[in-house]
Amino acid sequence: MTSDNGTVTQEEISIAGCSLVEMVKQKYDEARYSELERCAEKAFTRQHETVDCDLVNTSRQIIKSCLPANFCQLLINSYESNEQLLHSKALSQQIITNILSTSAIDQAAISYLGSEYMPLWYEVSKATDRDNQTTMSFKWHCDTGPAKQLKIIVYLNPTSQHQGNTLLSDKTTTDKLKEIGYVFNSTKYRLSDIKRLTDALKLPHCIESFDLAAGDGILFNPYDLLHRGSAPSPSTPRYTLTLCLIQSPIHWLECINNIYYPAYQYDDWLNVMGLFEHYLANHQPLI
Repeated sequence: MTSDNGTVTQEEISIAGCSLVEMVKQKYDEARYSELERCAEKAFTRQHETVDCDLVNTSRQIIKSCLPANFCQLLINSYESNEQLLHSKALSQQIITNILSTSAIDQAAISYLGSEYMPLWYEVSKATDRDNQTTMSFKWHCDTGPAKQLKIIVYLNPTSQHQGNTLLSDKTTTDKLKEIGYVFNSTKYRLSDIKRLTDALKLPHCIESFDLAAGDGILFNPYDLLHRGSAPSPSTPRYTLTLCLIQSPIHWLECINNIYYPAYQYDDWLNVMGLFEHYLANHQPLI
């Protein structure tokens, strides 16, 4: 994959070929994304609460104290004793309500999205020092899905304890690597180090990492920014909680009570769009 002189080869940045079926599905998905964005932005009424913030300007923002430290430890204990406990509605309600009731998250999310939002899925993860070599999310990538989406990664144990992290590139570099075909190519072409790509394109090699206490989170657009996990030291695992948010024409609390309850480790956003349409058709005029 790498030439003898160390330069980047075409194979490293090539896009895997798409079948006609995949291309049609992609166009269908994009149309659904656009419809969700249109409905959500037209229904939005909280413009007076929006602010200029890091998320608006850079597509990422650090949020302090998303979850209490003792609740973070409860989630770690639940993961280690019986991960099925994390699927329970009682515990997931505490997770979602705690996070989305954080005013800094709510204000940043509506300011960035220009709409209400809803939680789509959540999960608790444990990373070890082996993940840098074996796990796709620990190689540079962007998430597929709507262009307007958000992910919050809450650290359940502090970065100072395990030395793991979430690494982010900047939007300029991400956009350029999208242009050349790296970002949304086949997962088998993902790289854990993109310095040769950025050097070849004469782009700044700007990589951010963060000093996070237990309960602190990174709120960012995973479609907009290249990112990857950074594995912890061999002695201590990294525990995180991830919550995915998408645009919504309806406040998140009404969504989870009446339309869709977020699933554990399950992304079914296209089905959610159909649920929105059904709900709006039966409860108020379609937007």
